[in-house]
Amino acid sequence: MNTSPTTFYIVRHGETQQNADRIIQGHLDTVLNENGITQAKKLEEMLTETMFDNAFSSDLKRAHQTAKLIVSKKNLEIETDNLLREIKLGKYEGKKIDLFNKELGDVMKYRNQLSTEERFIHRAAEDIETDEELMNRFLQFFEKNNQLTNGKNNLLVTHGAAMRILLVYLGWAKYLELPHGSIKNTAYVVLEKNDDGFVVKETFGIEKQV
Repeated sequence: MNTSPTTFYIVRHGETQQNADRIIQGHLDTVLNENGITQAKKLEEMLTETMFDNAFSSDLKRAHQTAKLIVSKKNLEIETDNLLREIKLGKYEGKKIDLFNKELGDVMKYRNQLSTEERFIHRAAEDIETDEELMNRFLQFFEKNNQLTNGKNNLLVTHGAAMRILLVYLGWAKYLELPHGSIKNTAYVVLEKNDDGFVVKETFGIEKQV
């Protein structure tokens, strides 16, 4: 019987030019800018003593690039999976955040008044993924890879909104405690999986509002 803990280092990708220019990405396939490459290299140095058994990333380039830089000295293959993508934001992908806020401002105000349970299933617009749909993807990923990751130390590189939703789902924070921008590029959370689910053991680069 394997008695080693199952651990996931869940990392947000490094900065892209779209991040810097306040452009919504979602499923848009963007790449790291120079600052993002530097950030990922710094995280590689921070985690140099951390041994990973497995490495996974979203199939979007910015996440895969980040994962490659983090494990560049660890001789570890990265498995990409579209289940780990950012939340889908439909027609707003490639558009300025300001436009999103302008057109959906009233929807966002309404959403902020909902309970956690109601907001989790709320659809902001027809072509925007709900938080529940995103979380179902992530749970499918964990289930699909359970045998491979069990008792191992696993790296998982994903996206900012996805991490916010995951942390709310796990009860670590409420929605208003993790506003947009609270999870920095190359921030990470360390989760330990046990029989009762996931426990947040450590965070880095995450600014929880209290």
